[in-house]
Amino acid sequence: MNQLDQLGTRINLICNVFDKWIGQQDLNYNLFAVLYTLATEGSRTQKHIGEEWSLPKQTVSGVCKTLAGQGLIEWQEGEQDRRERLLSLTEKGKAHAAPLTENAQEFSDKVFATFGDKRTTRLFADLDALVEVMEKTISENKK
Repeated sequence: MNQLDQLGTRINLICNVFDKWIGQQDLNYNLFAVLYTLATEGSRTQKHIGEEWSLPKQTVSGVCKTLAGQGLIEWQEGEQDRRERLLSLTEKGKAHAAPLTENAQEFSDKVFATFGDKRTTRLFADLDALVEVMEKTISENKK
């Protein structure tokens, strides 16, 4: 197994554990992505959410229709671009998402407190460096 395969395996393991935690919140990944983004970042477009969470446009659209039907989100025109439709949580949506964001913060705090500050700092720095090396390698191969 080459090293990119090994990296992919580990990333997949992390994603599976995160999916398990999301399931404990009585959600699926797609619902979590939309609710969490709107709760933590405020108004956003469907496109932004899809890009941030690597979700297809149709998936985000379907989730948004479901949440709008439940009265949890609403659409607004963008201030700079009226063609842009921003999603935001309704008051009901904010109340629904509040425990989710609290639980996510608590989960993160516990995980990284156990993992340790030094290891966390090193992990993030190493991942940032790996992304940089990968981007550089891709751009060099284009020439």
